[in-house]
Amino acid sequence: MGRYPEVRLLENDEVLRFDTIDLCREVLTDAANPLLAGYLNIFGLNYNWVKREKLDVTIAYKKLDTGFSLYITIDGKYGSGLYSQVVRGGYYSMEIDFDEYLEVYGDLFKERLRNEILK
Repeated sequence: MGRYPEVRLLENDEVLRFDTIDLCREVLTDAANPLLAGYLNIFGLNYNWVKREKLDVTIAYKKLDTGFSLYITIDGKYGSGLYSQVVRGGYYSMEIDFDEYLEVYGDLFKERLRNEILK
């Protein structure tokens, strides 16, 4: 409830840059809804207070003699799930507490992209 994930294109020239906001359980796959939200949901309410995620993705293309190479960076951040919108500066880096989650997500992203390119 109240989640509206959005992809925003930031740059699409020589480098593709975009961010995604208001994600839920995309990187932090086992993030739990706080106990209070779970308790309220027992009474037929629909609260989703799971941490909100923001991903900043940069993909750079480099032509090589034998093909091409892609350089990809994914910067993950998370914010409170209690508010309808995380305020500017309200996101925190995942690298501090959730680096392993971000690495797993990066590996899955890379594999999905590779599969799409090789189709």
